Amino acid sequence: MKENEFRSFLKQKKKSDATINSYINRVKTFEDYLTTKNKGLDEVTREDIEDFAFVWGKEQGLNTYQYLWGVQYYYWYTDDLTLHKTANEIKELVQLEKYNLRDFQNVNKEYVKMLASIGLRTASQILEKGKNPIRRAELAKQSRVPLDYIIELVKLSNLARIGGLKKKRARLFFDAGLDTLDKIASWDANELMEMLSEFVSRTGFQGSPSNLSETKHTVSMAKFLRRIVEYRVVF
Repeated sequence: MKENEFRSFLKQKKKSDATINSYINRVKTFEDYLTTKNKGLDEVTREDIEDFAFVWGKEQGLNTYQYLWGVQYYYWYTDDLTLHKTANEIKELVQLEKYNLRDFQNVNKEYVKMLASIGLRTASQILEKGKNPIRRAELAKQSRVPLDYIIELVKLSNLARIGGLKKKRARLFFDAGLDTLDKIASWDANELMEMLSEFVSRTGFQGSPSNLSETKHTVSMAKFLRRIVEYRVVF
């Protein structure tokens, strides 16, 4: 890692000295992990970042969500936008392991309790258990939560894979009709920002729309993210 150049890049992004030092140290930890695989920072694959986030990092007792902030910025600095977005994607998946379904705005708390009674509490869990129509039907039968509501929670959780779309923003996009990644990806960022602003103004939605920078990020990640949820029954 060219530490001085990376440090200058982070300063250009208006990061504080404390944040800069933490990001550099976290990338160094990622380098430590890579040495166990005889690799350098320029040889990284998606599988390496996943292994760091979900296996090696956890074995070391790391909060890998925090560490992936540094990795994400490092690959932004090197202009490897694929690895930059990959680190961003995996960082959000780590967060979803702890993100409780009850934290989404305007959820049906009774249904969420019913799901919790069978061990489903987090966005990550419902994405895994409800990622295709057959699994969702089984989940509805097991939990006694209506299938339509299972689908709603799966869609909210899938939107939450994009950074910044959690409690209120995931609900905003869902309520505005943008309930899948494909729908978001089809929009121009400027037009999407205007549409969401108009929706908030017209409906009195309790939350603010994204600014242009946030909306550009949302559209970009919606295009990039792997499609892990099946919505249609395939015969």
